[in-house]
Amino acid sequence: MATEEPPGNSHKTHRLFLVLLIFAGLLRLVLLAFVHPIVEPDSYSYIDLAERLISLNFADFNAIRTPGYPLIIIMGFFNLKIVVFYQIVMGLMIIFLMLKINNEMNVPLSLNFLAAAIYAFFIQFVAFEFFIMSETLTTFLITLAFYHFIYLLHNPPCRTLKNLLIIFSLTALAAFTRPIYLMLPGYLLLCSLIFLPGEWQGTVGKKALHSLMLLTPTLVLAGGWSLMNYSFDRGFIVATGRGFGLIELMGDHIEQANDDKYAKIIKEAYLAGKERNIRTGAPYDDTIWEVLEILKQETGLTYKQLSDITWSMGVELIKKEPLEYVKKVCRSWFKFWLPPGQTMRHQYEVYFDKLGPLTGAVMVGVIKTAVNLQRKFIGFLEILFLCAPLALLARPVRRNLEKNLVAVFFSVFFFILGKSMAIALIEGGEGRFALPVFPLLICVTLAFYARVWQTVVHHRALHKQPL
Repeated sequence: MATEEPPGNSHKTHRLFLVLLIFAGLLRLVLLAFVHPIVEPDSYSYIDLAERLISLNFADFNAIRTPGYPLIIIMGFFNLKIVVFYQIVMGLMIIFLMLKINNEMNVPLSLNFLAAAIYAFFIQFVAFEFFIMSETLTTFLITLAFYHFIYLLHNPPCRTLKNLLIIFSLTALAAFTRPIYLMLPGYLLLCSLIFLPGEWQGTVGKKALHSLMLLTPTLVLAGGWSLMNYSFDRGFIVATGRGFGLIELMGDHIEQANDDKYAKIIKEAYLAGKERNIRTGAPYDDTIWEVLEILKQETGLTYKQLSDITWSMGVELIKKEPLEYVKKVCRSWFKFWLPPGQTMRHQYEVYFDKLGPLTGAVMVGVIKTAVNLQRKFIGFLEILFLCAPLALLARPVRRNLEKNLVAVFFSVFFFILGKSMAIALIEGGEGRFALPVFPLLICVTLAFYARVWQTVVHHRALHKQPL
């Protein structure tokens, strides 16, 4: 029923996509020539862990990061320009993977090109490739893992234990990069058991053994890192924010927390920082992070100890103000869906400080206009994505959607929905937290609605035929 030739079936298609990749690469390389790596406050914790991995010195490590992204910094010889170059390569590979995913789902050529072009030239996606942060690496690992899952879904003979192990090694690395994805291997295992039947499952005993084998990369990486941290009286922190994230959500009611020894110090430092931000007109949502070093000095506690105390304080505040917590979680969930970069700390001028003031001002004006339009378009795609299950209420759509497309869509849908809720509950939402799921969201949304549209057109054509 597709009206266009599926991508990948002609030399013209290959050339078209090659041109897209070339222009995307040239854009990034031109920016690399004059845009320096962007170092956020979070960046220093990654660099610190990279230095510790080299020296094997973890004596006073705060366990705030896992080694996934610091290994990229080490591979770049601590040259942040090289790290950005690696991230540019990952960005181009993400574009290529999007083309491959849509090819597997038989998406029409124009929509396949559109999906890849959205990521290739969306300014905030490109910008994050210049940040010394883990978003681009995480995006690459997750997109690659789901590509393999989708490939096996459409190619049953390839469903071998070896090929499945590739998927779960990638998800283990994603969790090793961002611990919030620690549940992803288990989730994809469940999806594999449901949607990827084959010899790899076999009997109940064989299925259990192979499932354990597939989770082994995660168990080894997460378990080994946890054992190392526990040897220094630290734990494996699934969410970077943990207790601090709860205070970020419930900080408006921190006065209601009990006044024990450390809680009192945390309250006073937080309220002083919050008042300072209000006085200067700065947002105060991140106050707990701003006073973290002060708290460590005044209490003499480690990061994990402070995280445990703030967790207890947060739980206490939630019990006292449950409705407020629900409101804050809803607000955080909404923030998760803001297009990436909506709450970036830097102004766009930072990217053009090597150009003259006039040239920089013109560039900033053009970029801000383009970003506003792009954000609106991405927001529209998000609404379509969240509303897509409603289309299945129509019987013709249910009858005509391929099982594989439905399996892909709902595998991605519940993954993204679950992640958005986990982050809203624990860390507070922010547009950049959604970045690693956007290539998948773009691909499955366009693929799903393309097939729905074809179904509607076909249904109307049948009803117009004479009896």
